Amino acid sequence: MFSAAFVSLSLPNRDPLSPHIFMLCIKRLFHLINWVVDQKIWCPIQISRDGLHIAHLAFAYDLLLFAKANVDQAKVIKYVLKSFCDNSGQKVSEDKTIVFFSRNVSNALWD
Repeated sequence: MFSAAFVSLSLPNRDPLSPHIFMLCIKRLFHLINWVVDQKIWCPIQISRDGLHIAHLAFAYDLLLFAKANVDQAKVIKYVLKSFCDNSGQKVSEDKTIVFFSRNVSNALWD
């Protein structure tokens, strides 16, 4: 069972330093995610039986987050994103945020 959250972070786009500042902020988020994974609080997905574990992937201003599909993991992701946003001034674009679940996840968890 796994879920994936598609998250888009927002920042001012008229400032020529914005992309550089964004990359510094996003690296901090990656450090925070890696720390929570290392502490065994965030359970990343494993792409195959002997494969790598994946907690996050980034593309430009978009971020994919992966975790076991349960309420506790959703709370961990929410806490990490809130902590990051509170400390960096970045915001999660709720209009662009989507949560995906694998076919193996029960419908009760989708709600």
